[in-house]
Amino acid sequence: MAAKTYYLNLTHFASQVALEREVKTRLKEKPRDRIFTDDLFREIVNKLHPDVMASRETSSGEFEILSWGEQERRGMQTSLDYRGGEVVMTHFLRLNRWLDVTLYPWKRPSSRQQVINGLRAKIARVLPHPCYTDRCAEPGCKESWKHLEYHHVKPTFKELVDAAMQFVTEQEIDQRFGYNKFTPDTYSVADFIPSDHPALMYLYFQHRKNQWEWRCPLHHRGKK
Repeated sequence: MAAKTYYLNLTHFASQVALEREVKTRLKEKPRDRIFTDDLFREIVNKLHPDVMASRETSSGEFEILSWGEQERRGMQTSLDYRGGEVVMTHFLRLNRWLDVTLYPWKRPSSRQQVINGLRAKIARVLPHPCYTDRCAEPGCKESWKHLEYHHVKPTFKELVDAAMQFVTEQEIDQRFGYNKFTPDTYSVADFIPSDHPALMYLYFQHRKNQWEWRCPLHHRGKK
């Protein structure tokens, strides 16, 4: 089977790996928390992103890579839903709005995984947040309390969400709860999941009695 090739920004990429390598290199070189332009990124969003291609929206080619601290400073929901991670934003012309976007659209999760991610983000909004007296549970860790993340000890989040997905229908999964990236005042699948949905009710109830602890990003990843 021949490798898929791409022609973007007048450049031929012989494989998906080659394109990913170029994106990764460019992302490392770009400034954080400042607007920049990039024609390759624009073409990736406009020509390869399924949700963009299915709409009449187009990226202007202006981008920002926002640090977690900048997301928090701007009061963005992503700072709560995806603590610690950077977010790539682009300006969409017709909508005249900045939205988060992936520059690896060929890696987009399945509809089921997107719903699971939405449930995780939705439940994260009601979980405790660290304060200055909190510390990472890993002995000797000196990481600042500001970077601590909620870690499920028992049961794991995977165990909880696997059980919760029993309450989600195949239609809801296929349609991602009616998700539309360009609906005003929405940012992810999480915004389309009803707050009283049985899957969320189950997760809310289970989080009243589960065992958990604070972990810094490094030690949290090690425990996942």
